[in-house]
Amino acid sequence: MLQPNVRNRRAGFRLDTFVAARAYRDGYALRAKVVDISATGALIRLQANGSLPLVQRLELELESTTLCTLARTVWQRDDVCAVRFIGLSDVDRLNIAEHLDAVDRHRRIH
Repeated sequence: MLQPNVRNRRAGFRLDTFVAARAYRDGYALRAKVVDISATGALIRLQANGSLPLVQRLELELESTTLCTLARTVWQRDDVCAVRFIGLSDVDRLNIAEHLDAVDRHRRIH
């Protein structure tokens, strides 16, 4: 997903996924898709032109729940940006881990 010249500093288990998301800028929701996620951050693709602020509220529509958190923009190129989750609770990290497990299981079966 990342370009070859982009240094990969990501850590932890991540998977490509397609999760609906909303990032908020100045009180307005920007629709997005999460294309890569881990317990510490995500790679998101905005569905409309725009840029994210340094810190934004982010809502992720996981299969079992809607996860609401703050996220810090790490980098943005065109409509793709990387974010790091801020202050994610252990329960939310567990929800992400369960989502990753479900996606991984589904891929192994199909």
